Amino acid sequence: MSDSKLLLNLQECDIKVSDIKTKLEKAQFKLDDDTEITKSKKLNTLVEDKLKEIKLNRSKIEKDIESLNEKISSINSKIYSGLIKTEKELSALQEEMETLSTMVENNEDQILSIMIDQDRYSDGLEKAYSQLSIMEQTREEEIPQLKQLISNLKSELDIALKESDDARAKCQKPALLRYDKLRKTHKGIAVSELTSNLCGTCMVSVPTKIIQELKKDITFVLCNSCQRILCIPD
Repeated sequence: MSDSKLLLNLQECDIKVSDIKTKLEKAQFKLDDDTEITKSKKLNTLVEDKLKEIKLNRSKIEKDIESLNEKISSINSKIYSGLIKTEKELSALQEEMETLSTMVENNEDQILSIMIDQDRYSDGLEKAYSQLSIMEQTREEEIPQLKQLISNLKSELDIALKESDDARAKCQKPALLRYDKLRKTHKGIAVSELTSNLCGTCMVSVPTKIIQELKKDITFVLCNSCQRILCIPD
């Protein structure tokens, strides 16, 4: 078998190794990646904290309303107790009661707004919990599958590496040096098959003179365009 065909065979093995490694890296990354679940948990925590804040604020305002109503009730009792002696004293109490009533109304408006926010955050948190539960269940089911896939890919990689080593052992050292250099500089493709007088990789027409030289199979012949090693398919 010619050097170029030996290198082509090696290249096919190396591409297979590279493809398996890429799949293995992706599978391992997916196995290790809990980003979405972590983000979801952090978001849920933020919503929980906000909901607690809303509830505390609501509780405080409700206590304020209760306190204000007690004061109003106390003033009202004074007014109807028969103990008020002057018009000025009565007017002052009525004014204070109006002020307190206005404060109660304002606080009740705040409570209404808070209740709307509380319902919105509660509904959002419930949906977020449900979504997180689905994500965790999916993740739980996915992990064994990914582990099995990784195990299979590692076995495939061992076989592919052995095939690559065997193919490399059949090649001459000078040929390997050129091959390895071209693979590094030509996106992993050092050898290109001739297809209908075209370089199978860059798809540029190869001159007849170069094709004739290639058919002699004496030395490496490079594509006149991409400078890859040309090889005539069987």
